[in-house]
Amino acid sequence: MGQKDLVLRTYLSDEKRFADLFNTYLGEREIFPEFLRELESVRIRKDEETQKVKRVEHDLLKIYEKKDKYYILGIQNQEKIDYQMIIRCMAYELEEYERQIRELQKEHQMRGDLIAEEYLSGIKKEDKIIPVAALLVYFGEEAWDGARELYEFFGDKEDFLIGQMVTSVKLNLLDVQRFKRVDQFETDLRQVFGFMQRRSDKRRVGEDNLAELMKRLIGEDRMKDLKKALENKKYRKKLYREFGIE
Repeated sequence: MGQKDLVLRTYLSDEKRFADLFNTYLGEREIFPEFLRELESVRIRKDEETQKVKRVEHDLLKIYEKKDKYYILGIQNQEKIDYQMIIRCMAYELEEYERQIRELQKEHQMRGDLIAEEYLSGIKKEDKIIPVAALLVYFGEEAWDGARELYEFFGDKEDFLIGQMVTSVKLNLLDVQRFKRVDQFETDLRQVFGFMQRRSDKRRVGEDNLAELMKRLIGEDRMKDLKKALENKKYRKKLYREFGIE
């Protein structure tokens, strides 16, 4: 994991920022931070048939629990364009659904409450699972030119004889450099993402220094200093000296 990716992962783990990110992407205030709870982002399981160990890792994974509303929300940070990303995000979501089914199966096995027609699936007809949504946060310099829908991998969908039977999947992509609603953020995401959009792509050393400064300030929970550093070049240099960043 790259340094900037790690910084963003730490930064976005805050519930208020996490909720603000999803809400601004969706265009409405749907997620409230007080109802978010972090989940284990690394899942490891053994395939019963092959005995191979499978590892699935999200950058961030949280569950939203508010009365009758339940969602599992994941964030994947990406610095470089990955042309298979839409497949990876589908795999993340599918793995989470499979995990929920396995949990239901374990519960029924412990209770021994299945009847004849339920043994095949290991679950009951009335069992429900929680919807999963993954958001890709891409903060690379170049515009994202990878597939945004699964259909784009198939070529001309009109060539498919059974194309109408194939379900397309959309990639939930937030391209930080080109995101148009930065001013709608209600947290310091407005300043951080706004700074990323304004930075020069020719200042690689400066970017690395800033990433290191952000990591230090976030680690010490000095968000006021971070905001001021992003807005004030002189103050940013002062903090570089404080932390010995050159």
